[in-house]
Amino acid sequence: MKLIKKLIYKYVDWEKMWYMPKNKFRPGDKVKLNWKAKSHFEKTKVNWGVMKFKGIDRDDVVEMEDGDYCSLYWLKRG
Repeated sequence: MKLIKKLIYKYVDWEKMWYMPKNKFRPGDKVKLNWKAKSHFEKTKVNWGVMKFKGIDRDDVVEMEDGDYCSLYWLKRG
């Protein structure tokens, strides 16, 4: 029974990441767009490549060192 509860907890925690991503980045970390951003921007052909994480505000808007802004929902480690 404990194994089932543990699996359910892991699944719920994984599902929450879709709506409430956790900030695991530190200033200076290299980040890039994940598949969700690429599918969203596929028609505009946006290609930002690898960026450096600078900071984040309370609305989960990430500021990069080069001045670009992005949603935390669209990032992964670079």
